[in-house]
Amino acid sequence: LNRHRLPVAAVHNRLSDPPVISNVLPADERALRDLIDQHLIKQHGYHRLALVTLGSPNPLKMGDPSRDDWSRIGRINAYQEALQLNGIEYDECLVIKAAGHTFEEGYLAYEKIRLLNSSLPPERQIQAVICTSDTLAAAIMAMARRHGDELPVTGFDNLPLAELLDITTVDQRAKDVGRLTFRHLYNAMSYQKRKGEFPPVVEEGITMDTIIRCSCGCPHQGRYREETAH
Repeated sequence: LNRHRLPVAAVHNRLSDPPVISNVLPADERALRDLIDQHLIKQHGYHRLALVTLGSPNPLKMGDPSRDDWSRIGRINAYQEALQLNGIEYDECLVIKAAGHTFEEGYLAYEKIRLLNSSLPPERQIQAVICTSDTLAAAIMAMARRHGDELPVTGFDNLPLAELLDITTVDQRAKDVGRLTFRHLYNAMSYQKRKGEFPPVVEEGITMDTIIRCSCGCPHQGRYREETAH
């Protein structure tokens, strides 16, 4: 791409070398933190919360493989911050590590959760599961229902799958990201035509929204959006 002098906008990746002209990133993981803090803990009263997340950097991310996946770390931090805000002790045993955002990994994660719960007294068992993708959430929901387990679950991404299955999730606002990315590319092409070179790399954050549905234990069938504007 650099040889062909084609500008590139990176989405959910932080890259700095030409031909990259912009990075469009989530502003932070506050939407996930607020989902856990404001909704799962304060509204539902869950205190034993498991997190199902990638155990290593996402192989689909571009860039230097020696650098950790910042979005993965950010989501773990959001989970820890929400617990800390409510005086809940962080328990490493409740962080279930998946090899990828796949149905198969979701099935394995549920088995780990079921095994862990069977070894704990009722007051220490997992009350709800936070997943870092809708795919993992859907797989855990399917396995839980197969075992007659009414386990509240949340996802991340707001894929069409999440709406179909009524999964409470975090919306990454893909359409808004697409529009913003196109604008960066268009501006870069205009700059390149005038100057004969790539413009300086810019970075722009976009806020995410919390989408409340029924998978978290809400009894209603309606859906509403909790916007986290900053």
